[in-house]
Amino acid sequence: MKSKILLKEEDFDLEELKNNVVKHDSGAVMTFSDIVKKEREGSDLQNLEVRIYEGMTRNEMKRVKEETLKEFDITGIVIAQRIGILEAGENIMGIVVSASEVEEAIEASVSCLEKFREYVPLWKKETTIDGKQHWVEEADELHSLYNRMVKWI
Repeated sequence: MKSKILLKEEDFDLEELKNNVVKHDSGAVMTFSDIVKKEREGSDLQNLEVRIYEGMTRNEMKRVKEETLKEFDITGIVIAQRIGILEAGENIMGIVVSASEVEEAIEASVSCLEKFREYVPLWKKETTIDGKQHWVEEADELHSLYNRMVKWI
C-alpha cells in the first residue's frame, strides 16, 4: 500500500502524485485538485494565503488518510496541502486515490475530501487585485463543490 501526506509551500504535480500510488493491481485512479480562484464574487484575486497550525494540521491529515485506508479497499492514497501565499490558478490541495475498482476510487476520494474539510484546520485569506482582504468561509465555499462531486457516485 502506497500512502502519504504532503504539507508544503511548493506546488505539486498531480501526475507525479499519481505515479506515487499507481500499482500493478490499480484499475482506477481518481485525482482531485482544489485551485486558487482567479475571481470571486466579481473581484479579481491576486492571491490566497493559507495558514495552518502545523502539528494539528499534519495530525489531522494523517487521520484523514488512515480513516480512508480503513474504510475503503484502495491500493494507494496521497493527500497534498499547500501553505503560504498562493497565486491565482495554482494548486491549493490535492487528493489522489488508486483502487482496483472505479467505484471504490471515486467513493474513497469523495469521502477523503469530506473528512479533510471536516477535520483539517486551515485558515485562508484572499487578497484582491485592489488590495482588499478577507477570510474565506470554508464551509460555504466547498458545500456546493462537495454536492456536485457526490452526484458522480
